Amino acid sequence: MTYRFISPEPRSETAAMKPTRKYYLFLLLALAFYFTTSKLIFDKVHDTTQIVIDELFHIPQGIAYCQRMFRMLYEYT
Repeated sequence: MTYRFISPEPRSETAAMKPTRKYYLFLLLALAFYFTTSKLIFDKVHDTTQIVIDELFHIPQGIAYCQRMFRMLYEYT
């Protein structure tokens, strides 16, 4: 008596992993929400301080570098 293995019908792996419209819609909405929220927060911070936050770090670091005070540079990192 011989046994034959009957395999199931082959499935396409790409069909199971294909993103749907809901996925793209969710991705678009999440990106739009993130962009809008970030823009509003950045605008509020910029209107309040009138200086880029990163400059508060780089200005003292640049002054210390120009004065050849290299040890002081490590205090800012």
